[in-house]
Amino acid sequence: MNIADDLREGFWESRYENGQTELEVNWNLGKQNGWAKRFIENGKVKWVGEFENNQKTGLWKYYHSNGEGKEEGYFSNNVKVGWWRFWDSTGNMLEEGDYANNVKSGFYKTYYSDSTLKTEGYYYNDDPTGEWRYYKEDGEFDRIIKIEDDE
Repeated sequence: MNIADDLREGFWESRYENGQTELEVNWNLGKQNGWAKRFIENGKVKWVGEFENNQKTGLWKYYHSNGEGKEEGYFSNNVKVGWWRFWDSTGNMLEEGDYANNVKSGFYKTYYSDSTLKTEGYYYNDDPTGEWRYYKEDGEFDRIIKIEDDE
């Protein structure tokens, strides 16, 4: 760990009072750059991802306190973009879909608690639009609902 002109530089690690690692991060000229990892006090990973000039970038993964995956997807300049997936604390898929500018935008799916497909359709600027397909809990197709634009 180096401090040059009050700017953090190099690999930094912080710890909880119990001695467990809290955060591992790389700094360059006072900005977070490179891979970083945050832990919870029980030692399990809370999140792992990459920074570029203090901005989240690339693939990020978040975890439930039991270590199961919670969500994962991509950032560009601290903004959610691309395909994101979300799970419950037992590992069952809850939803997945496209994001742009931190909101749902594009194809999207939701799932029942056992990860069986529940709905699929499109979002535009965080609002559902167009045809949405609904499925029964046994996975059988149920119906299509067309969502009209308000304009």
